[in-house]
Amino acid sequence: MSIVNTFSTFVNNITTDGKFQPESGRYHLYISGFCPYAQRANIALKLKGLEDAISVSVLDFIMKDGLLWFGTDIDKPHKGVTVDHLYGFKTLKELYEKADKQQQYTGKHSVPVLWDRKLETIVSNESHDIVRIFNSQLNNLAKYPNVNLYPEEIGLKIDKDTDWFMKNVVGQVFKQSSQEEYELSAKTFFETIEELDRRLSTSRYMFGKELTEFDIKVFVVLIRFELCLFPSLKLNLHPLTYYNNLYNYTKELYQHPQIKSTVYFDHIKGFFNIGRPGLADPKILPLGPNLDHYESPYQRTNL
Repeated sequence: MSIVNTFSTFVNNITTDGKFQPESGRYHLYISGFCPYAQRANIALKLKGLEDAISVSVLDFIMKDGLLWFGTDIDKPHKGVTVDHLYGFKTLKELYEKADKQQQYTGKHSVPVLWDRKLETIVSNESHDIVRIFNSQLNNLAKYPNVNLYPEEIGLKIDKDTDWFMKNVVGQVFKQSSQEEYELSAKTFFETIEELDRRLSTSRYMFGKELTEFDIKVFVVLIRFELCLFPSLKLNLHPLTYYNNLYNYTKELYQHPQIKSTVYFDHIKGFFNIGRPGLADPKILPLGPNLDHYESPYQRTNL
């Protein structure tokens, strides 16, 4: 499963007058702790305070036979992994097959998945859309309805910067088919990281004093920097600590209680080292890195 999600096929919305309506207890979110796309959806769920309205199942980071598995088929489920709370399925593939009654789906069985219990189908498997649904379509169920991750007045700017970030950061991490391609992609990656660091020298968050969905998209990449991008994918020109503004920004977001609860360090580390064959030597799990420094004070409150 790559960090660049090209697998989304189920794309629906939740509306008061449509097929999928905002009802408490009707929807269920499937995620995995290692996947940045799934984490985006989970962060939005937590920031809006939708935990009582939407239940969650967490898949394991160990892939077997190319599939994502729930905790039922693992001798010793890893911490944080759950069973499929709805159907007791062993794999995510079974859920997709239940939704795809006409057997027309040919894509990957990816997360996140927003599931409708009532109609027993997938509302969406696109993190971008799920974040928007949580942000604006379920405010009648949210503990924090005033949290707005996509203010309309800066919506076009968020969209533009998202496209730029996805192309120049997320889209570069797996471009390693040759030394030349790797060097070009790494250069683009770090130039963009430097631009983000400069931006944060005068701004608390990416668009001022309030968090937006763009901050979520940046954070889920940065929190994986030391664990997988730096060692496993050879994006090691500089560590995150080299970029003072980005580093403190990442610490601040990590220490946000709702966001911190979505970070599964062991799952991220496990996936990139033993969870998916071919990414690294499957027999060796690194001792480090030590991530305690994310708990240290950050210097952002003056902005």
